Amino acid sequence: MTLSHAHGEAWKPARVVVLGASGFLGRRLLEAGRRADMATVGLSSRDLDLADGAAAGALAERLRAQDVLVFLAALTPDKGRDSGALMRNLAMARAVCGATRRVQIAQLVYASSDAVYSFATTLISEETPATATDLYGAMHR
Repeated sequence: MTLSHAHGEAWKPARVVVLGASGFLGRRLLEAGRRADMATVGLSSRDLDLADGAAAGALAERLRAQDVLVFLAALTPDKGRDSGALMRNLAMARAVCGATRRVQIAQLVYASSDAVYSFATTLISEETPATATDLYGAMHR
């Protein structure tokens, strides 16, 4: 899979699909899309378990060609910072990659976490080195 920027100019997507729709960012992104009169679909873990082995196919069935897919889904640190949480989060990413191999989406947007930076860093900028201090931060990196 090759990742590249395909859109040099701003454009209105045909449809935006948000993974992690019940989370803090997902809910607000869906609200903003609806206010902007965009077609939106929100998927939460209640709709689709991205860590399930069949998730790539199930997600691909829900996607349309030219969708913008926003990947906000993750097990948050309160659900674990151990290797089990890491592996579930990586399984989610694997499912998204598998689905996007099957359906030609317009764009994939991934939101990371400030956990990719050292917790000793108080101000983060573009120059701040990513130095994850635990498995959760490493997964996002």
